[in-house]
Amino acid sequence: MMRETLGVKRQTWVRTFCLSTVASLLCLLSEQAQAFKIIEPAEGAKLTSGTTVTARVDLGKDSGIVQVRYYWYGEEDETLVEQEDATATGSIIAPVALIGQADHDPAFGGTLRVPKDGIGPMRLLAVAEISRGRLGTRSVFDEILVNVEPAASLATIVLTLLGSGAILIPSLVVAAVSWDRVAWALRADAGPVAVALLTLVFVAAWGGGLVLAGATAAWRSLAWTAEVLRADGRPGARPRHEAAGASV
Repeated sequence: MMRETLGVKRQTWVRTFCLSTVASLLCLLSEQAQAFKIIEPAEGAKLTSGTTVTARVDLGKDSGIVQVRYYWYGEEDETLVEQEDATATGSIIAPVALIGQADHDPAFGGTLRVPKDGIGPMRLLAVAEISRGRLGTRSVFDEILVNVEPAASLATIVLTLLGSGAILIPSLVVAAVSWDRVAWALRADAGPVAVALLTLVFVAAWGGGLVLAGATAAWRSLAWTAEVLRADGRPGARPRHEAAGASV
């Protein structure tokens, strides 16, 4: 009889412990679901440097939010100090990329520019300032990790580099051979006429190479600019917000 009583008590204790654990987990998940969080861009999204995306947050159960500030920083950067001044610089303080307020569309979000020099994994931090009346303010935050790709695609970069090499390398070879012939003419005492002609050939080859180099650089710049405009989705249009940190 004593063993049966102990067995029943043990089963009751185990059942109570399991129910308490499940209830605690459900409460924890419920709190997480109702917490302030970034919902756009999504976690792990692939973004293009220099373009704009829509920033959107879910306020959850937090009320009295005055504004939300957004910050960009690298995956390996240390935790950054909050800074409202959009012109702030430095490796520790991150300039605010966007200040979202209640009257914006979407509320407390807006148009967020991806850093032009951002490549690879980057973190987006959203800090919400909550008013507590006479008690001052407090902050809640959320952070996501996204992948930023260069504006010019890898295919465009490789193509322009290979094209530049195909144009410039032959001109450099011709210039080198021409200079070698000038040196030979001087050593062999081939006469002033031959030296002058070979020198003119070298100058023409070198000058032509410089012209080709300039033309190649211009072509590469145009190709990369076209790729940036294509990625931005607004060919020929200027971005609406040139400086990071402008409030929309």
